[in-house]
Amino acid sequence: MVGPLNSSFSVENWSVQVANLINGISRELGLQILKGFKSGIRKWQIITDAGIGFAKNLSQNLSVIKYASCFKKYSMLVTEHCEENIEQIHLTFNGMVTLLGPSRKKFSGTICDGPIARDRVISTGATIMACIQQNTDIVRVHDVKEMKKVVKKGDAIYKNIY
Repeated sequence: MVGPLNSSFSVENWSVQVANLINGISRELGLQILKGFKSGIRKWQIITDAGIGFAKNLSQNLSVIKYASCFKKYSMLVTEHCEENIEQIHLTFNGMVTLLGPSRKKFSGTICDGPIARDRVISTGATIMACIQQNTDIVRVHDVKEMKKVVKKGDAIYKNIY
């Protein structure tokens, strides 16, 4: 049995689709993280990535970005049945590093009428700014020179780093 545990991970004002999406991604990430722990990987060695663009439609990609800060608030309780014992494992994403890779994605082209990936620099910049506002720790980009400026501006605005 797996379920969200943290009461601060509130989905009261979310649509059912958004709640299911964020909880589903978090649950899948959590189960993979637990497998890593069992293999000896430590929490500080893990970077979570919600997978923008992978098996998600336009609305889902936008929701992942819009609610990216919620991934750091997620926690779950997993109940495992081992022979005669029942073991409960608590996992929280608090303190974990998050990564989003929105660079040149098709959904940006769909919104901004940019069918050619290399022409999506401005829309990628806007998306990177949203990721920074949502406390994403790492952004994956193609256009490093241009996105460095966006990141510096976002860090100044949202993190007081300048």
